[in-house]
Amino acid sequence: MTNDELSPEDRLELERRRLTEAVTESVEGVLRKRYTWLAIITSFVIGGGVATSIIGLTKGAQRQLLETEIRLESAKRSMELVDSLSGTVKEKIDQIDRDLGGLSDGRMNTDTLLAATWAELLRLNARTDTMKAAIDLLLEERQLTEAPLSIEAEASNKIQGTLGRVVLARYTVFVHYAAPEDTAIIKDLTGVLRARGFVVPGMQRVGERQNQIRYFHDEDLAGAERLEQQVLDFARDRGIPFERLELKNLGRYYPNVSRGQIELWL
Repeated sequence: MTNDELSPEDRLELERRRLTEAVTESVEGVLRKRYTWLAIITSFVIGGGVATSIIGLTKGAQRQLLETEIRLESAKRSMELVDSLSGTVKEKIDQIDRDLGGLSDGRMNTDTLLAATWAELLRLNARTDTMKAAIDLLLEERQLTEAPLSIEAEASNKIQGTLGRVVLARYTVFVHYAAPEDTAIIKDLTGVLRARGFVVPGMQRVGERQNQIRYFHDEDLAGAERLEQQVLDFARDRGIPFERLELKNLGRYYPNVSRGQIELWL
C-alpha cells in the first residue's frame, strides 16, 4: 500500500511513528556519546589516581631506601672507627706488656746482682774473721813455743781448723730443700756450715728433691767434696740416714756463674 492509498489519519500516524523513531535514535546517540565520554573521563580519573598513588609510594620507598643507605654508610664509618680504636688499644696493650716485661727482666737482673753482691760481702766478712782468728792463733802459738807438747798439739789443731775455715770461706753455698718438715734441721745444717767456714747466704724451699751438689767450675770440685763430707758428718752425728750426694758440674750450661759458688739441693 502506498502513501496515496492511505487515509489522512493513517498518514498522520505513520509520520508520528517516524518522528518518534528519529527522536529516539537521536536521544540514544546522544546518550551513547555522553556515556562514552563519561567512561573515558572516569578511566582517566581512576588511572591518574592510581598512577599518583604508585608514584607517591615509589617516592616514599626511594626516600626510605636513601635513608637506609645513609644509615648503613654511617654504621660502616662507625665500625671503621671502632676497628681503628681497637687496633690502637691493642697496640697500647702490647706496648704495656713489653714495658712490664722489661721492668720484670730489669728487676730480676737487679735481684741477681744484689744477691751476688750480698754473697760477696758475706764471703769477704767470713774471710776477714777467719784471717783474724788465724793471726790470733799464730800469735798464741808463738807465745806457747816452750809449752808442753799437749798444749802445742792443741794449738796446732786450732791453727789447722782456722786455716781450714779460711779455705772454705772461698765457697758460697746456696741451700735448697724440698720437704717443709725439714725446715728446722736444714736451718741447723746451715748454721754448722757457716761455723765450718762456708759462706751461706740463706736457704730456699723448692718443689722437688734432687739430692745433689752442683758446682760450675772445675777448680770448685774440692769445695763440693768438702761440702759433701760436712753434710754427711752432720747427718751421722744426728743419726739421720743419708745417702751420698751426687756431685754435678753444670759449668757447661751456666758458664757465667761466679767462681766459688756451690748449690746444695736436698
